[in-house]
Amino acid sequence: MGAITVLVSVGTAGAQFQPWQQQLSEIYDLGLSEAALFLTGVPEEEERRAIYALVEDLGICVPFCHIRSEMSGEEIRYLMAKFGMEMFNVHSLADYPLKFSPAEFYGQILLENGYLSPIDAREAEIVGNLCLDLAHLEVLRWINPAWYEHTLAVALRWPVLASHVGAIRSPVAGNGAEHTLHALEDFDYLHALPRHFFGKYMAIELFNSASSQLEAKRHIEEKILATK
Repeated sequence: MGAITVLVSVGTAGAQFQPWQQQLSEIYDLGLSEAALFLTGVPEEEERRAIYALVEDLGICVPFCHIRSEMSGEEIRYLMAKFGMEMFNVHSLADYPLKFSPAEFYGQILLENGYLSPIDAREAEIVGNLCLDLAHLEVLRWINPAWYEHTLAVALRWPVLASHVGAIRSPVAGNGAEHTLHALEDFDYLHALPRHFFGKYMAIELFNSASSQLEAKRHIEEKILATK
């Protein structure tokens, strides 16, 4: 199987995230040349353009991105041409209709699973590839085994090209998924998952600082991926 790249990420969906300017500056100061970009919390195109400008100024490559459904095909092509974006994920097409045809980006657009509803196999067929949110998947295993088995079946049928990595503490108490890492043991759930569920890119999805994410990245590479 091919190499897996674990990416530190810039997050925007939630007040717990540091300002994106601070996140990008820290990534640059850490000497990282690439990062994942989560644009879900930036509805205004003008602000997204400001993010792109700083990414360009800092010389950061963005091979993977979580886009917003209302983004245009033109904006997506810009990210590919400017920052080397190879693939991007979207949420449910029914809940978040796209402004472009998925066929235009077949092989690069990925459908993400959730835990509030089962992944739609028909949408997976339309998109053609998956981005597994691994924390969502683990939550399903605890709160809805039927949806969990359904997601596994879809993931075995359609290629998983990328994944999101969150923290899991106590799945039996509430939904268990967190975007804040408290201890590296919060990634232990990844040990039980097959390597092909990780995809080419594993994007860390945490409120934690870039330096904390870098520590998490090294842990995942050395303690989890090295055993697969």
